[in-house]
Amino acid sequence: MLSGRGSPPAGERNRLSRSGNRSIKNELHLAAGVQTMHPGLGRHHYERKLAEHKSSHEALRSLKRKLAKVVYRGLEADQVHRLALAS
Repeated sequence: MLSGRGSPPAGERNRLSRSGNRSIKNELHLAAGVQTMHPGLGRHHYERKLAEHKSSHEALRSLKRKLAKVVYRGLEADQVHRLALAS
């Protein structure tokens, strides 16, 4: 029972698998690297994280998470569109 407590101890946390799909992770890594090299929203996000005193590794990881969310939303929207066309 977790009610009334803070976060559970490290041994009780459910952690997500870090393995995932290697090709997707590689593509997100490449996309994040390109985003940091060119002016735009990705670079702005990266620089904002650095200004928050995050390490470059943490800032890049945050950008990759943001890119993954954008890609996932696109995939979901495409699925909804396909289902609407099929019916």
